[in-house]
Amino acid sequence: QKRHTQSSGNPSKKRINYYPFGSLVPNRHGSSKPNGYRYGFNGKEDDWQIKGEGNSYDFGARFYDSRIGRFLSLDPLQTKFANLSPYIYAANNPVSHIDQDGKYALFIHYMLTRYKLMKSGISEVVANLIAHYSSTYTNNPASRSSTYEGALMGRVIVDKNVKYSQGNNSIFKSIGGALNGDQAKGILYKKWIDYTRTKDSQSEGAEAQKWHSTRTYSESNIISAQVSINRSLNNAWSLLFESASLSSIQHMEANTKAVENLGMAMHTLQDVQAHKGAIFRSTAKNLFGYFSWDGNTHDLDNDMHPNEFDFKRASFATESAIIVHQALNGVYKGIKNGQRIYTEGMTTEQLGQLNQALQKGGYELIDIERTDVSKIQKKGKR
Repeated sequence: QKRHTQSSGNPSKKRINYYPFGSLVPNRHGSSKPNGYRYGFNGKEDDWQIKGEGNSYDFGARFYDSRIGRFLSLDPLQTKFANLSPYIYAANNPVSHIDQDGKYALFIHYMLTRYKLMKSGISEVVANLIAHYSSTYTNNPASRSSTYEGALMGRVIVDKNVKYSQGNNSIFKSIGGALNGDQAKGILYKKWIDYTRTKDSQSEGAEAQKWHSTRTYSESNIISAQVSINRSLNNAWSLLFESASLSSIQHMEANTKAVENLGMAMHTLQDVQAHKGAIFRSTAKNLFGYFSWDGNTHDLDNDMHPNEFDFKRASFATESAIIVHQALNGVYKGIKNGQRIYTEGMTTEQLGQLNQALQKGGYELIDIERTDVSKIQKKGKR
């Protein structure tokens, strides 16, 4: 029997050939450890105990039967696409309706935000909620188009990000490691969350450029990358300060402006480090991605595998956002004397407001003659 190996020389856990709708090709699959590796078609968990290998997959929100090419429950978006069966998979065309890029790195935003919140003492339930708002809610790929194809593409992107969060990535070691299956489901769209506010997130709209630290192709000869970065930072801090005025992190609830603003602010602070005012060129409808390569400088590979320096900056900005939000609500747990925080883009008024909040807890904000960083110090200990 032929031994199947990876490029590393290690034996493969599983080899599978699929038909387009996910059923197994006879005599073209095998496993080095039968029933030991549960994932198959599109990276979904194989529910083999019930219906046999390769016949049923857990897509998170619904179960899918590859033998009939149908989901076993109604599409949550059924009212939006009344002309299509709510049970079909990939609009009955899985060859065309695939995600060629799969590089909207929702999982990076989700995992980084979740990890930093939990490290700061926030409960896992609240951390999961805010992390969802900083990732899937803000990016919102399924609302890029009013067509079924647009929504389908977005949902495939989200599904793939669930898979990526459970895989191998060099940055995972700095944010608590890969997620398990249950943890990764936090990335999936939620029926009970209203995504209307970010429906144009993947467009060339003005607000979308602020959220993602990008600029449009038409702007590229008018404003610089730095101007784009500055407007994103200004917007992020405005969102965060307003969020803090509405609720503390510990009391965040879904479908409130407080959690929407905080999630969007954290997403932007992370994207500033990744995109740096890159040119984003959208397309109205494109089944193979939501952008045009012509004139596009948005580095998708960096979204998936950020370089170490940029990711450290994104981590620092995320941690700082939590500290600022907490301090504005009179929560000083975790603040250390001499700690530096990311404050680039804050207005003089916002810096003053933060300093006043810190002073109530026995700290003060120190200017260290840097435009991007300030220092928190105990009062009277310079």
